[in-house]
Amino acid sequence: MSKTYQKTETDTPDAPGVAVPERVSVAMAEIAESMQEGLLALAVGAGMQVMNALMEAD
Repeated sequence: MSKTYQKTETDTPDAPGVAVPERVSVAMAEIAESMQEGLLALAVGAGMQVMNALMEAD
């Protein structure tokens, strides 16, 4: 490992990034179903709903 590890700067655009919706609603029935399958399924289900909301916002 060299001494320049994580010391190089990257160029970032000045424009605003991804537009994020102010509110994302999650269906309680889907959460209850995912909780029966486990915590990983719950996290994946919530993440997929957030991605769906972001895609619809575009």
